[in-house]
Amino acid sequence: MNTPQSGSNWGEQHHCEFGRWRCHWRRLGPPGGPALVLLHGFGAASGHWRSNVAGLAAAGYCVYAIDLLGFGQSDQPAIALDNRLWSRQLQQFLREVVQVPALLVGNSLGGLGAKTEANLTVTPGETLSVCVGGAATGFTTNVGYNGGGSS
Repeated sequence: MNTPQSGSNWGEQHHCEFGRWRCHWRRLGPPGGPALVLLHGFGAASGHWRSNVAGLAAAGYCVYAIDLLGFGQSDQPAIALDNRLWSRQLQQFLREVVQVPALLVGNSLGGLGAKTEANLTVTPGETLSVCVGGAATGFTTNVGYNGGGSS
């Protein structure tokens, strides 16, 4: 079976557990390549990245994308959803699924989740890169954390 390289069903489709909820995620690219985690914006899902993933995978990245709780094919729990919850979901996903250092790329709400993850979990001596795209402005920031300082 061929793995779709583009379109809304791109990549290998998987599920993982976060607490009592089922979360959908997908992967495309060489398993040993540098890990890149894509985080969708509000009202979107992992399929949102369909126009970007083939090029990223062709460049050698192992591209991951997760449907945040309340979006896409992940569970839609009847609880308050906020960036702290999504950050904990992302933290577990990085630890249990990705298992290697990763570049986080977020659009809109996904950018908030990536920055929250960086603020809540990076400890002195660690490095985490976050690239955030603003939906309205198209800006990009690249924030590196090393030893608790910003560079």
